[in-house]
Amino acid sequence: MSVHDIDWSCPTDLEPYAEVYRLERNEKDIQQWQLGQYMAAAVSCVFPKGKYPKKPMFQIKDFERESIYKESQEEVAVFEMKQRINLLRQSGLPESPM
Repeated sequence: MSVHDIDWSCPTDLEPYAEVYRLERNEKDIQQWQLGQYMAAAVSCVFPKGKYPKKPMFQIKDFERESIYKESQEEVAVFEMKQRINLLRQSGLPESPM
């Protein structure tokens, strides 16, 4: 569609284009979610307790999305802390400055 067509059309004329956009966005979201499933399988070797969303992000309610991110951030923080402790042990330094 050209700018002229958009300027001279009513919202009802543009609704099919908006619907196509929503469908394409949803399809892309599902494809990315499927790719994430493969990545989650690979990452689960490192993070055994890792959880992956059961649905694509556009289909998850906001409160569910926040809890998923919070849990994954906590797991990453624990993993990083364990790595730091192991590095300190290997270099002969104390784990804590106290």
